[in-house]
Amino acid sequence: MNRSVFSVLLPLEVPFQAGRETDCGDAVSQELLAAGVAAEDHVDHLSRLVDDWLTTDGAPSGDLLKCVRGAVQAGMPGEPGVALASRYAQLFVALLKLPVDRSTAVRVISQAPLALHLAEAERMTATQVASLLCARLEMYIPHQAVSKLLGVLGVRIALDSEQVAALHDSDSASYLARFADADVVGAAKSVSAEAERLGFPTALDHLLLELAGGVDEGTAFFPYLQILTLQCVELAFFDHPPAYVYEFSPRGKVALEVFSRFPEALVATGNPILNNVKATEAADSAWARSRGPGAHALADILAGLVSMSYPARRELAALLRAWVLHVLSLADPGTKHFAMKDVPWAVVERLVEYVAAGNTNTYGVVEQRVVDALTSLLHPGPEWRPRGLGDPVNASNLARRKLGDADYQRPSAREVVCYEPHGGVLRRQYLVGHLQSLRRGVQMRLEEWQGIADADEWSLEVCFLAHDVEPDLAFPIIETIEGVEAKITYIRLADFVSDVVDSEPSDAVSGALLMHFFEVLDRRQTPQAVRLAVAEAIGVDLIDV
Repeated sequence: MNRSVFSVLLPLEVPFQAGRETDCGDAVSQELLAAGVAAEDHVDHLSRLVDDWLTTDGAPSGDLLKCVRGAVQAGMPGEPGVALASRYAQLFVALLKLPVDRSTAVRVISQAPLALHLAEAERMTATQVASLLCARLEMYIPHQAVSKLLGVLGVRIALDSEQVAALHDSDSASYLARFADADVVGAAKSVSAEAERLGFPTALDHLLLELAGGVDEGTAFFPYLQILTLQCVELAFFDHPPAYVYEFSPRGKVALEVFSRFPEALVATGNPILNNVKATEAADSAWARSRGPGAHALADILAGLVSMSYPARRELAALLRAWVLHVLSLADPGTKHFAMKDVPWAVVERLVEYVAAGNTNTYGVVEQRVVDALTSLLHPGPEWRPRGLGDPVNASNLARRKLGDADYQRPSAREVVCYEPHGGVLRRQYLVGHLQSLRRGVQMRLEEWQGIADADEWSLEVCFLAHDVEPDLAFPIIETIEGVEAKITYIRLADFVSDVVDSEPSDAVSGALLMHFFEVLDRRQTPQAVRLAVAEAIGVDLIDV
């Protein structure tokens, strides 16, 4: 009988957890008994209540509602089920006002157990839950309907201001290490390479460069970067399809705090979402159709994120937030520079002390720029042909077809000498990784070398420079790669710097540091934090240019 009672409720699609059909039927029977309906009349009486409701507008009648409430509480034990049971009628009426039709309202409520699990356990937003329910039920479900359902179930999907502030602090601390002194193109390519590994469906660097176009000229449209940042902030906390920009209020406190972190000198007044994504819920291809290339780039980035699994999407979102911070640093009009005409010897001495003292904590920038300057003295042109001088710290050796951060080739002697500066301690893992890329690099250079002489006539030395080395690493390491003898050596960075400075003419040292250190640090792409650290360490003032 209980199964039959429950079957009468099926047109109402009462929400219940799998396996609780009998519990629901028992609960309905108890409600009917309490109302004075004889057990043998339960099925017929309940059938009339259901039929009456199906042929009228509005919420269920009081008698039917008692049965529905009992079934919901039995089918979803716990606080969410109690809350849904007590507010079933109000929720039903609220859904009809969205407006959705009666059938849709019933089906939305029927998915309460699944919606609750997706929102609580899977951290999905109402929009993401709605997209899954649309596919499951093969009907359109507006995210506002799911939002109302989750609200009744006690699920609050909102961004916490303190958590978002902590996230920004973390992003600000990490983006310099991630991008160091990369220019706009280099940073975009770095993000694109990682995005490809994570499963982003297309080449991301072109989209990023379109989005950040004109940064160097001061003509970039930063409101699109504000929108991208907010959507990527949301992904740190929720599984959300980021093309949908209105689930988290763009007028809300958190959104305004995120937008306000963009310098006023770079952004237009007003709200970037309200000003640019009007009369639509999503910043998608349809929205971008009547707009410029930047809008199409933003839409394509957000669509690409939607296509990824949530863990990968969240990881890429963190990288995109860091990239935006790097772009902002490149566009900052308030940076100061060294703008030195010459380098006094007292400054050289303080710089040597600074580098020799230990890791400068400048993301490798100071160490690499000093090594660039000093190795250019050891391997002067035109006999030596340099490759990689002035490259950003995180530039790919393979992409530049170089075998170290600074690469010098002397064709007449069939000789290549490379330098790999490394702040801090040189560890085995880092060494092994470089040796793997070294083999690939030699393969790429082999055709060039063989155009001059056979491979076995060439010699290659890669010198690692660090403040210290793991005690179990022994040098030199001799390997034969594609017929080329390669010698891997190590010199303590402090010894290397002091030896070169002591052995080379002072004017040559000063000139090399001016060209390869100070003038390179003055480039827009060098983080201001690096210039500030160097200026403080060596007692030189920065100036406006």
